[in-house]
Amino acid sequence: MALYKTDLFFHTEYLPRRFPAGQEIQSVGYYPGKKEWIRRRFDTMNFSFILSGRGFYEDKGRLTPIQAPAVITQSPGQRVNYGPDSQWEELFLIYPPGSEEYFRRRQILGSPLWKIHSPGEVLQGIQDLVSFLRSSSGTGVEYADFLDLNLEKLLMVSSREPPGPRETELQVFVQQLMEKMEMNCSADYDFHRLAEERGFSPSSFRRCWEEIYTTPPGQSLIQIRIRKASRLLAETDLSVKKIALDLGYEDPLYFSRLFRKKQNESPLSYRKRTRDPYLTDSGT
Repeated sequence: MALYKTDLFFHTEYLPRRFPAGQEIQSVGYYPGKKEWIRRRFDTMNFSFILSGRGFYEDKGRLTPIQAPAVITQSPGQRVNYGPDSQWEELFLIYPPGSEEYFRRRQILGSPLWKIHSPGEVLQGIQDLVSFLRSSSGTGVEYADFLDLNLEKLLMVSSREPPGPRETELQVFVQQLMEKMEMNCSADYDFHRLAEERGFSPSSFRRCWEEIYTTPPGQSLIQIRIRKASRLLAETDLSVKKIALDLGYEDPLYFSRLFRKKQNESPLSYRKRTRDPYLTDSGT
């Protein structure tokens, strides 16, 4: 069953962008019951989300079955031949010529056809997007920015490969270790040794960590410590030296320099600016 009953088409190429970033979408459209086959070359870089239904994709004389949810790409200059066996539901994205290299660098574009392995997240995103398109006049200041960012996010999520069993195990280990660090940030964590003890290579561990938390594990630990230090400075009367020791820093001067680097002010300056007004002033 299609998300909506009517066709939609929006051309956004010349709409103003308030926060231009990434790749700007040229047009976006939605067909709840598309019946036509596509047999042509495009000058633009296109993506077709097949949301429900099935059909075929022809590549070098071979017909490959397509079962929704899936994504079909149409690169500039490439002749494509695909379509439904009867009809299917499709959301199509049109990007300007020259954008193919951008999507290759983002590792979104690789195969001309891929299966969507996280359909719930993608379909919910598309439903929110189509609802936005139907209810918006297209004249809002951030209208085009919203489309650019959310459509690229959909492409990224749709092209994400399902994790293998071992990768899933690594993700669980990473998340459990982060929870342990949140509860006890003063401990000295040897991340390479911990990874190897669980049978993971340090490089795989680091890659997985940064995919989930963006920053390397050592920097993540520092962020946790600085957050806790900020709370203790604002909410307690503990000295800077005691806070440093409680967080695992034996040298309070090193801790003060690190805090200033991360927060752009000294611990005492932060305390003065944020502390509970009912606490008495403390020294170092």
